[in-house]
Amino acid sequence: MEQQDLNKRLILALALSFFVFVGYSYLFPPAQQQAVEQTTNTTTPSVTSPETPSVAQAAPAVSTQKENNAPVTTANVKLLSTVTSNTFKMNIDQFGRISQYELLEDKYKDEEGKNLHILGAQEVKPLEIRFSDVKLNEEAFKTPYTYNGSSEVDVKSASQTLTLTQKLSTVTVTKKITIQPTGAYTIDVTTSVPAAYFITPGHRPMA
Repeated sequence: MEQQDLNKRLILALALSFFVFVGYSYLFPPAQQQAVEQTTNTTTPSVTSPETPSVAQAAPAVSTQKENNAPVTTANVKLLSTVTSNTFKMNIDQFGRISQYELLEDKYKDEEGKNLHILGAQEVKPLEIRFSDVKLNEEAFKTPYTYNGSSEVDVKSASQTLTLTQKLSTVTVTKKITIQPTGAYTIDVTTSVPAAYFITPGHRPMA
């Protein structure tokens, strides 16, 4: 009986020691495991964070460079046509752009009684076409559009369409601008051969 009691006590002591060890390990994990977890948590951001902003900052630089390839040409630019309504006057220049937009209503006159001009002289103009190809883009800003219509277009009672043509060395551009009596307009551009380009909306109006 004494031997059996001793064995039972030994087994019970071993069981209690095992549970105490497990509980201690659960509540107090080894220092090495904590060090591994901390190392993993701190190294993960350091790998991804520096690379992501550098890519995002590089993308606009390419776009800006393409836009700056085309100069804002304002000196000695001829007008192809002046479109007039009861409320506005719009100038179309030799590069197929809206070079000026003048409001004719009395409520827009300044203190000196002059009409309000909403486009800055040195700013990018609406409907300006810029090509992705640098050489073609430079050529486009040296080659004026041709226009066979009237230099004075009246849209007081009905819309009118101006058809402009630009013949470059490798492509011919046809630009059709339809202007409404309200001042709203639409544009349709076609090229004789495929060519990558975009149309600028122009700089923010001064008014």
